Amino acid sequence: TLVLEVLQQKAKCFYLWLWVCVKMRIDSIPLFQTMIYKFHIDPNLYNKQSIIDIVEKNYQKNSYRNKFDSNSDIHHSYADFDNDDYDKPVLDKLTDVYNNTFTELIKKLQFKSFQYSLDNIVATKGSQYMAPHNHLPVADYSCIHYIKFNKDVHKPTTFRNPSMFAKSLHHIKPKFKPRINEVDFSIFSEKHFVLTTEDDMIIIPSYLEHQVDKSYNDEMRITIVTNLIVND
Repeated sequence: TLVLEVLQQKAKCFYLWLWVCVKMRIDSIPLFQTMIYKFHIDPNLYNKQSIIDIVEKNYQKNSYRNKFDSNSDIHHSYADFDNDDYDKPVLDKLTDVYNNTFTELIKKLQFKSFQYSLDNIVATKGSQYMAPHNHLPVADYSCIHYIKFNKDVHKPTTFRNPSMFAKSLHHIKPKFKPRINEVDFSIFSEKHFVLTTEDDMIIIPSYLEHQVDKSYNDEMRITIVTNLIVND
């Protein structure tokens, strides 16, 4: 009888624990989230090396090529694609790959169609950098393809928190500071980055401010940037 009472008591405890687990389930609700999408671009589907070769050749002509702003130290083709002083890479195969990539994204986001423009090829090395900027109002999404990127020496793109409280939250709530590098606590961080490897493409909302930080390394970092517009 005593053994039976013990077993019954244990059974009651188990069912109570099970009820608590079911009733006390905690759901995570991503309110006001900034979604970032990451794709792998297969380098065998386009003429990757020939594009890199031309970008490096153009960089040798002039390491500073910048019609974007007066704050960045960078070599890039924005607003300068038609400059005859530089060679133009053949991008037809790459644009085919992008078409397929964006088609998959549009399906996921449940939009009907899209347009995009390949607007920039960015090359940096050493102490070069690109100042914080966004892609409003020209795009809905901005896409960064890391065509030459050594994760061991290059800095990933730095994203800046769009919250108006971003610069002060980690001071107001210092207990969260040790965890601001975790995605779940990134709201308390002024800046954050997404771990990136070569051949990744990061797609972000165009309002999200971002920058390229100095790597202090002589190995060149090359990205290709497109602007994407979606249609409902």
